[in-house]
Amino acid sequence: MIAVDVRVLLFDLDDTLIEVEMEPFLREYFGMLAARFARVCDPAVFARRLLESTEAMVVSLDGTKTNRDVFVEDFFPKIGANPSDWLSEIDEFYRSDFPKLRKFCTPDPLAPVVVQSAVREGYRTVLATNPVYPRAAVLHRLAWGGLDPGLFELITSYETMHYCKPRPEYYREICSVMSCSPGECLMVGNDVDEDLVAADVGMKTFLVNRKVRNRGSRRYTAHYEGSLEDLLAKIERREL
Repeated sequence: MIAVDVRVLLFDLDDTLIEVEMEPFLREYFGMLAARFARVCDPAVFARRLLESTEAMVVSLDGTKTNRDVFVEDFFPKIGANPSDWLSEIDEFYRSDFPKLRKFCTPDPLAPVVVQSAVREGYRTVLATNPVYPRAAVLHRLAWGGLDPGLFELITSYETMHYCKPRPEYYREICSVMSCSPGECLMVGNDVDEDLVAADVGMKTFLVNRKVRNRGSRRYTAHYEGSLEDLLAKIERREL
């Protein structure tokens, strides 16, 4: 097999480019969003329905529907609400409430340096965060990490993507959008289940070992493993 040079770097976001206290982040996130819907759905029920509809996005293999389409079709009937009456409320939530979650996120000053270096060295860059959030939420988290969204040629979000991690189809869709082959790509992330699966479609992988997430304690093999400092050195030496 002929080796292909890596030309596209895919970056996970949470606990890769920014650090997130995920449990309190999600707890407050669900609580604030449930409060917006309190007059139509009990908050405890709301949280369950939100998780169920998020899972519906994750398992969907219907390439004709965006993740947002899947979510809307699954979620609103479950809480007895009309989407047209509530989508503007959700938009307002991400404008005014979601920024309060910044307190659970810690920027890594090296992360912008890594992405900027990648662009400077001629790599194409993708923010390959799991597209179960709207773009507004992703842009907030990028800002909290001091990351310029303009550095990324593609930012995956639920409005535009049709698959989620850990589906191999998610990574194939990125290749389709970027007009590249999997062999030209390197996926950078900390999640064994969601990020290293990129190898199944032929991508190389770099496991960021600062805060590794491995839900099932799976055995894994990454092409590279190390810190963001290690990744930066490889980028600058063109060793990927």
